[in-house]
Amino acid sequence: MKKQKIFIMGVIFVSFILVLMVSFALFSYSQTGSYENKITTATIKFDFSEDGTINLTNTIPTEDSVGLAQSAYTFTVTTSGGTVPLTYKLYLDDITKSVTSSTSSALATKYIRYELKKNGSRIALANLPTTTLLSNSPMLLHTATIQANSTDKYELRLWLDYDAGNDAQSRKFQGQIRLVANQT
Repeated sequence: MKKQKIFIMGVIFVSFILVLMVSFALFSYSQTGSYENKITTATIKFDFSEDGTINLTNTIPTEDSVGLAQSAYTFTVTTSGGTVPLTYKLYLDDITKSVTSSTSSALATKYIRYELKKNGSRIALANLPTTTLLSNSPMLLHTATIQANSTDKYELRLWLDYDAGNDAQSRKFQGQIRLVANQT
């Protein structure tokens, strides 16, 4: 008798679930839209004055005043054809281990000082963020928003920090600037 009640309750429960599923299917409504969706984007151009690789090789510790007087790596970010601002991020990617066969000669980023200028105004003067040779984590240098049909001109200088020890000398750093953009 008890097994029969459990069986009847199970049949009723399953029947109830099936009725709900069929009812949902009958009362669901879906329609394909007839409007055309247009997506318009602006053009972003990234120009680097050199070959695209930033090099520090066999450098010696340098005071900021001397580092700031060095030649800069220059690059521009230009938008055209759009009507809305564009937000972008500039990263410095450490590519030392991908272009050298040995990581023992790589210069740790914590010993590298940098200055970044945008349109002639300094926006950063600091040491690069510390990364490990295994993590290869990107170093965010700057986040900016550029208006439509505009150009931002950048200057980047890198040098070995004056307070770096002897273990940082005769080392090598190679990097590349990477731009990631999102239309706002």
